[in-house]
Amino acid sequence: MKSDFFKLLAQSNQLKKNKKLLRKEYPEEDKKLVKFLATIEDNFHYSEKQEYINLAKEFLENQITAEDFSYSFLTIYESISKKLGRMIRDESSALINFLSKNRRSDFGRLLLSVYGSCDSFSLDTTVSMSDEKELKNDVQNLLLMLKNKFSIEFDETELNEIKDTYNANIEVFVTLEDGFTVTIIVGTPENLEYLMEKDNKNFYGPGLPWVIVQELTKEIIHEAIEAYINTRPDGYWLKLYHFATDIDMAVFNQLQAQEIKKLAQFNLLIGSDNFKAKIKNLDQLEQSMKSDLVASFDQLYKQIDIMGQK
Repeated sequence: MKSDFFKLLAQSNQLKKNKKLLRKEYPEEDKKLVKFLATIEDNFHYSEKQEYINLAKEFLENQITAEDFSYSFLTIYESISKKLGRMIRDESSALINFLSKNRRSDFGRLLLSVYGSCDSFSLDTTVSMSDEKELKNDVQNLLLMLKNKFSIEFDETELNEIKDTYNANIEVFVTLEDGFTVTIIVGTPENLEYLMEKDNKNFYGPGLPWVIVQELTKEIIHEAIEAYINTRPDGYWLKLYHFATDIDMAVFNQLQAQEIKKLAQFNLLIGSDNFKAKIKNLDQLEQSMKSDLVASFDQLYKQIDIMGQK
């Protein structure tokens, strides 16, 4: 992988000197190089995460304005990108440090989202394409991702010995920021089909849920686990998968009771609305009788509201 990258990079740089592009001359090689560079770019920006963290904290704590944050963020991002650009032109051997790591694609996408919000932000609402609320939401998500600390472990020997990476599963141990380690099964769709055929069943039986991936590789395992954590940095999804078979039935009964209560309240509101409308349309009723009935339903609404607050 390392030699392939530097060979493609040297080829691309040489073509540029001759005013040619790898994309036009060798499109397949260009696709490979673009993939390598995307991984390097995401990891390189992540290596400078402390600058993003410090700036995000200042903005979210209202120490700087949205306009100041946008200007500073764009400056930091472009400065890091220029530094990376010089390393690429010089074919720096240090680039391999950012290629050997797993690509932080979720981080890269979120970083670009913040960049876009900053680039389109303006105090002039007639020209601004993003508002401060939207910007703060993106920055909050970015900060959560940058501050998140976790580790992923699995038996690499077992993984390397897998003959068909499209038909396999493996146990993965994830240590969350709070120090708790969860055990997650990561497997492929083809492996699920294989297990059903092996057991001569038309379904996969109940048990611990899996994290499903297209192929069982080290890179994809990391990508999947990171995505689950980034969706809920508090570890909700991974803890749910870990404890799925140990959750006390009382928890589900309580959730069910709450749902039934909400549904009953909703149905009562709908029914009373319909009945109230019918009463108003009964012209043959005396006005005083209609007023009394409407008042009774107004009182019922208040009781429903009180019930919903309990």
